[in-house]
Amino acid sequence: MKTVKYIIICLFLLFPFKGAEAQNKLEDYLIKEPACLDIKNEEERTVFGFVETARHPMTGNRHRSEFRLEPGQSAKACTTGPFYRDYRVFFTLKAMSLTMFECYTKINQPLIIKRSKDRLGHYIKDAKGYTVWASCY
Repeated sequence: MKTVKYIIICLFLLFPFKGAEAQNKLEDYLIKEPACLDIKNEEERTVFGFVETARHPMTGNRHRSEFRLEPGQSAKACTTGPFYRDYRVFFTLKAMSLTMFECYTKINQPLIIKRSKDRLGHYIKDAKGYTVWASCY
């Protein structure tokens, strides 16, 4: 009998009751209409990456939209949130499993993936050392 009491107490401690108030707040972190991020590849190679939202404070879930863009191709990544500060999402460019570039960018702003060469044909690095980058706002 003591064991059953301890199990019940442990269950309440591990999984606290979240009343109806918690369910109502779930929508507070989302917007009604999807907001979209326009991604354009101005790089001369195919790029891979993803756009990711912040973790939802109630559920811990986040939304990730992956993309593959050929040179000159565009795509849209839409989400209803939750967002990082100032309606931002996390943007990442990948090559195999290596991160090539990452930033937080505002949703509803165009995102252009670029790479520049100097007159000798060498790739120019940005301030953080990336050779391929995107115009994050």
